[in-house]
Amino acid sequence: MEKKDLIELKKELNKLSDEEKRERDLYLRGLANGELQGPPVGYASIDKPWLKWYKEEDMSSTVPKCSIYDNMCKQTEKYGNMTALEFGGRKITYNEFKEKIDKVAKMLVSYGVKEGDVVSVCLPNIPEVGYIFYAINKIGAVANMLDPRTNESTLVSNVNDTNSNVLLTMDTVCEKFLKTNVSHIISVPVLNSLPTILQKIVKLKDKSLSVELPDDDRIIQYKSAIKNGKKIKHDVNSVYKENAPAVIAYTGGTTGMPKGVIETNEAFNAMIVENKFGDYNVSCGDKCINIAPPWTYYGLSNCFNAYLCMGVDSILIPALGPDDLGKLIHKYKPNHVITVPSALIAVMKEKQLEKENLDYLKTIIVGADKLDPTFEEEFNEFLKSKKSPALVTKGYGMTEVCAAATYTKNGTNDSGTVGVPYIFENVSIFDIENGDECLINEQGEIAINGPKNMVGYFGSNKDKTKEVLKEHEDGSLWAHTGDIGHIDSDGKLYIDGRLKRMFVKNGFKIFPGEIEEQILKCDKVEQAAVISVEDETNGFIAKAYVVLKDGVLDNNDSIIDTINNNLKNTLYDYEIPDTIDIIEKMPLTGMNKIDYRALEKLSKNNKCKKLTKNG
Repeated sequence: MEKKDLIELKKELNKLSDEEKRERDLYLRGLANGELQGPPVGYASIDKPWLKWYKEEDMSSTVPKCSIYDNMCKQTEKYGNMTALEFGGRKITYNEFKEKIDKVAKMLVSYGVKEGDVVSVCLPNIPEVGYIFYAINKIGAVANMLDPRTNESTLVSNVNDTNSNVLLTMDTVCEKFLKTNVSHIISVPVLNSLPTILQKIVKLKDKSLSVELPDDDRIIQYKSAIKNGKKIKHDVNSVYKENAPAVIAYTGGTTGMPKGVIETNEAFNAMIVENKFGDYNVSCGDKCINIAPPWTYYGLSNCFNAYLCMGVDSILIPALGPDDLGKLIHKYKPNHVITVPSALIAVMKEKQLEKENLDYLKTIIVGADKLDPTFEEEFNEFLKSKKSPALVTKGYGMTEVCAAATYTKNGTNDSGTVGVPYIFENVSIFDIENGDECLINEQGEIAINGPKNMVGYFGSNKDKTKEVLKEHEDGSLWAHTGDIGHIDSDGKLYIDGRLKRMFVKNGFKIFPGEIEEQILKCDKVEQAAVISVEDETNGFIAKAYVVLKDGVLDNNDSIIDTINNNLKNTLYDYEIPDTIDIIEKMPLTGMNKIDYRALEKLSKNNKCKKLTKNG
């Protein structure tokens, strides 16, 4: 098909009404699964081959037009006396949860918060973050979700940029916000939801939780603030406004300073419907470990809100170390876990799980980073040996699309793939050089079009919105991910590399992800990361960092020789790393992803002897 004809076709499709689009999706589903005959166009955005994995009745689904709060209440209206959350051994029912939301909503109104205002929230996974988030949404304000680990200057900027008049934060980090312009700093103790006697016991064990608040008239204790809200006697529920900003969460900052991403009520509500048809294997009353941070869309939308709306008992974990997941699984016996790939390594090593069956584990979902196919198979064998019926499943997305756009629903969980687009999402591949849409099975940049695409970046980063949310020639808006991948004829998406990690060596494009995948096929290697290093002769060369599995006794030179021999059989000569360093531990970001920036600094600072040089 000629480019101009393709653009015209897309323009015509964009004019279809919602009902006409649903009818067309039913037709495309029939083509994809062989019920109907007809020639596909060959472009994923038009053919939507992934629709074959959905049922006909799924096609009639729509995005609820209401607030996040109202949708949560509707989804959970039958769960009243069931457990919504657990924290420190205390169970909180759905009825109690909603009562707490009402009290916080009135508290916020008592301090002058009104519809459209931005309220800043800097809290970990504790019950109060849920009460506060839904209360903000209930009154039509915008929740500005902040990471307590962020440096003071960035936090101050993130609060002042939003003109927040009210800030709710951990008592242990109140001091970071003294230079903000807010009128009210409401201090929330991390242990607030625990019985008083248990709070005292925990504080005796962990002295860092006993803090003296700074001397500032703006600081108000959480319990005092809740009492202040009792003077509000009227209903504080706002009137829903379509496509109004509802939440600001921040990007991971892996390619620069974190940017505030604005999302709507509709984005969160779409995620709930997409979960319904995602084959999550969830039953009402199941238990999950909720470890994803609430200052991310991954944590707030995909975990907190989604599991709450599905009737799942969420066990809140305020802090998680890289080696903690196995211990938590042993302690809580959850049915569901959502985590990142690096955390699974610790699960396999956890001594407390050595003699334990994991037959209670129904799903383990990983996202936020690529899961190596070799390790995926190894972990699935581990689950099988532990009598778990689960296979590790994968999701894919980014902050700018409210975290998730694809999932390995039933039938699509092949090794190496991140699944198919959710029911409302359109995903396709575009040429890196000219931006033209690629054919199915062709490699290019992954882009996403759907109801969860961000409104834009907030504040000073607003002008950078068009760098990610790009208008195509047919008038449609696509969120460009910066990831390289391809979509196969069944609609399954594969991640082949990262555009911003790609570099050129002697005129050849090098995709580090492809090299890492091959290195990990060595049975002695646990983790691998490849970075580019400036070189006077070649412009850039490839440097690999490798972490070995426990118990490997071979010397480094022998292992490096083995890796090189394996790579020579699978890669082009120019792709083979010029240098391989074996290190004890891979540096991780705050989100437990491999920290490539830290490796780049390590490479610059360590002028150590090269262990190998490949010509």
